[in-house]
Amino acid sequence: MSFLMAKKFALKNLKANKVLEIPFVLSSGIMFILFNIMVSLASNSYVIHRHKFLISIINMGIVIVGILAVIFVLYSVSVLLKRKNKTLALYSILGLEKKHIRKIISIEFMYLFTMILAIATVGGYIFGQLAFFRIKLFNARYGSKCNALPTKYLGNSLDHGRCNHFISYYGY
Repeated sequence: MSFLMAKKFALKNLKANKVLEIPFVLSSGIMFILFNIMVSLASNSYVIHRHKFLISIINMGIVIVGILAVIFVLYSVSVLLKRKNKTLALYSILGLEKKHIRKIISIEFMYLFTMILAIATVGGYIFGQLAFFRIKLFNARYGSKCNALPTKYLGNSLDHGRCNHFISYYGY
C-alpha cells in the first residue's frame, strides 16, 4: 500500500470519527496548554527575579501537570483505539495486512497530534501571556515587594510595612 492510499484512508477515518476525535484533540490540547503556561511562567525572567517563591510552586505544578498530561493522553489514546476496533476489523476482513493497518493508524495519529501541537502552542502562548499579565497586574496593584499571600503559607517573613493594606483587606 502506498503512502498516498494510506493517507486517504486516514483522512477518511478522521472525517468519519470526528465525534470521537474532536474531544480527544481539544482535551489533550488543553492539558498541554496548561503545561505550556506553567513552563513559560517558570522560565520568565520577570517571574524569576521578582517572585522567587513562585518558581518552586510552578516547578511542582509542572511535574504534576506533566505526569497527569501523559497519563491522560495515554488513556485517551487507548480509549480511542478501542472505539476504532470495528473499523480496524473491517480493514482486516477486506484484506489489509497488519502493517498497512498500522500505517493508516500512524498517519491518523500523526494528524491528530499535529493538531494537538498546534492548539497547545497557540493556546499556550496566548494564555501564557495572559497569566504573565495577571502576575504583573497583581504586582502593580499590591506593590513590587508585596508577596504576602504565598510567603505566609511558605513560612517566610512578611514585609508588613508595604503589605499591611493587602493583609488587612484579605484577612491574611
